[in-house]
Amino acid sequence: MGLLFGCAGNADEIEQESTSQIKEATGKITAGSVLEVMNHAERNIYYFGIVEGLAYARFLKDDKETDGMACIYDWYLGQEKFTDAPDAILEIEEASIRYKDHTPGAVVGALTRMRCPE
Repeated sequence: MGLLFGCAGNADEIEQESTSQIKEATGKITAGSVLEVMNHAERNIYYFGIVEGLAYARFLKDDKETDGMACIYDWYLGQEKFTDAPDAILEIEEASIRYKDHTPGAVVGALTRMRCPE
């Protein structure tokens, strides 16, 4: 067990439990249901999983060049190059409110494409 983003426990167990709670509460996983069911720490881990997948997909799409992948990580982790941008978690949560019926991956994916164009 460790401490990840201020949340004690195994990240995989937390994500699995939270995903099950969402399915029980709402029947499907949407950006809105993630906001409704998960607390802030759980959402942070969940979103980072999406970001990790998107960053790796970008790395493969870019023929293993790391610039696009690094941009996605920098945006999510709040690096200097994005000082004019809102905090990524806040940005994701605001977009999730606006696009609550979309999947979390679609919301985060749209934001990464906006912040890190191909």
